Amino acid sequence: MDLDDEQLEVAAGDESAGGNEDILLADRYRLIPEAPISELSVPGARAYVARDLNNPNDLLFARVCEPAIFPRVEVMIQLKSMREAYALIPADWGPVHWPLAGRDSFAIIYRRPNGPPLLPTLKSQVPKLDTDTLLNSLLAPALKTLLLFERRKITHRAIRPDNVFASGIDGKVIVLGDCVSVPPAWGQSVIFETIESAMAPVSGRGKGTIQDDIYALGVTMLYLSIGACSVVEMKDADVIRAKVEQGSFTALLNGEAVPSSLREPIRGMLNDDPLDRWTLEDLIQWSHGTLRRSAGAIRDFKTDRPYKFRNREYRNTRLLAAAFGANWKDAATEIKTKAFGTWIQRAISDSSLVDNIAGATEAVAAGENEIADAHLVNKITAYFDPEGPLRYKGLTVMPDGIGGSLAAAVETADKSTIGLITEIIQKPVAAEWFNEKIINGRSDLALEAKNLKRIQQFLRHAGPGYGIERVLYEMNPFLPCRSSMLSTAYVYSLRDLLPALDEIVAKTGRLASLVDRHIAAFIASRINGSLETQLSELEHTTGASVSAKIGMTGLLARVQKEYPHIHVPHLTAWLVTELGSAASRFQSRSTRKRVEEMLDQVSTSGNLMELHHILSNKNALKKDERGVNLAKREYTEAVREIKRLESSEFQEEAKRTGWRIAAGISVGVALLTTIGVISW
Repeated sequence: MDLDDEQLEVAAGDESAGGNEDILLADRYRLIPEAPISELSVPGARAYVARDLNNPNDLLFARVCEPAIFPRVEVMIQLKSMREAYALIPADWGPVHWPLAGRDSFAIIYRRPNGPPLLPTLKSQVPKLDTDTLLNSLLAPALKTLLLFERRKITHRAIRPDNVFASGIDGKVIVLGDCVSVPPAWGQSVIFETIESAMAPVSGRGKGTIQDDIYALGVTMLYLSIGACSVVEMKDADVIRAKVEQGSFTALLNGEAVPSSLREPIRGMLNDDPLDRWTLEDLIQWSHGTLRRSAGAIRDFKTDRPYKFRNREYRNTRLLAAAFGANWKDAATEIKTKAFGTWIQRAISDSSLVDNIAGATEAVAAGENEIADAHLVNKITAYFDPEGPLRYKGLTVMPDGIGGSLAAAVETADKSTIGLITEIIQKPVAAEWFNEKIINGRSDLALEAKNLKRIQQFLRHAGPGYGIERVLYEMNPFLPCRSSMLSTAYVYSLRDLLPALDEIVAKTGRLASLVDRHIAAFIASRINGSLETQLSELEHTTGASVSAKIGMTGLLARVQKEYPHIHVPHLTAWLVTELGSAASRFQSRSTRKRVEEMLDQVSTSGNLMELHHILSNKNALKKDERGVNLAKREYTEAVREIKRLESSEFQEEAKRTGWRIAAGISVGVALLTTIGVISW
């Protein structure tokens, strides 16, 4: 793919200009915002010309993510070492200051593919690819690539005709396009998503499994074999309905004809039951002519009688489940009616399903409240659509899409969704849903279920470093810190946190708040080792107390301990000022003066570890406390002695003692006088 003349002129002119406007990634790759590449852009990440300063002749491009779009860094790390994969491999990545956004943005560098996408847009029409080309140039390299993905437990989630490219000198090898610049399945039309994933919003689809990629590859082969996307003009809801009622293969053909030699594998790849869908091994065996398995029959979710809900008739339990999930309050009312129970008995032939629904309904019959109703609808929809997403109070999300949904909700300040996600994690909703799926054969969800139990613990604490903020970063390991103080920065790595905070103080003279829930949770989720001591100092405080501020300083000091080469002089100087009153915790004047002198010395050092040591030195605090206790005891004893000396009893006793002493002295003087007279 070549740049047009205008782009070449802009790029060349900008390169010759050089200067302070250069946007560099890793001190090597130069991004040119004046030269966008529309045909390589995707929703959420625009493409621009890029240059490798070490190899100027290499044709590169950069994808720059929009501020609210979080790329798949964990997959980038895996891909960089997968040179044998037939896919666009990121050369490098990281945050850059992007003038078009007026803030830091995440950029990814790629080598440019040799040609345009095989289908420029989903509305395009191109010459049909023959069977040999599809099998040898697309299916064979795609299978090798997906096998590599499967071994590394990652997924592509962006396979579609407008994201596959001809490669090689003769263009006879087709490579899979970018799969990391946006969240999994973010830019995917429901056409290329399985029924269950298509029913969830893009933020809640999750990374999925390799079976999702096999499905998308099957749809891609289908449309390249007929030269167009036959359902592109249909609405998303109509595509999903057609898939459910007719099966994906028939629905997506939409009256077109697929070559007979491809009919069997594509049908197998588009099987709507994940357990019956052809696997990578099945496809390899088929391509070698040794597969004995044929495409399985479509799983039937039809009912013998329609059910009318909200003025619409449903003859399929999967579609009814989706309607119930979207209108859960009305669904709860319907489910508890006698008419619904009668319909279940007459319309569903699966006796085990009938028994499960009856049992679930009876279990919540006594619980006439919103929570019980929500649990009821959640269970019934899971029975009606066993492969479908979790549905709870209007929230729809795939098993591994909870983290993505939470990140999107936090980004848009969607308090309702944040509350629902908190609820499904905190209460046994998600746990029970996972267990039911695992019992029914989804062993791949065991790890997600285990991770959910671990994350539940963070919601039991209300203090900074815990709560839903901690859940957010635990479920999204490469999510940038969402603190409002870092709104113009892109801090996805712990090593970038302190420099970003230091820059803020350098520009504004202060931080808006020292104790920040997002920063505390970000550090706690990324740091090595336990932070219970520091986090306990933050808990049950508003963040205004000196102890809370010292605790937060301790968190920042732990980060510096991880990256000791990072010095933050502006942040340290501000913290010394902010925490100057901490010296008053020492009661000893000499100790207090010494601490103040030490704070003055450390203020320009940029050493947070030393600052925290001064403020939280346990030995010094204990010594000061012992001195205070000793002084208190001495003072108490002195007061007691003064009171005794001033008491009337002591005065009387003192008088009597004085009289006795005086009498004794008088007698002694008299005796001495008498003896002296006699002697004389």
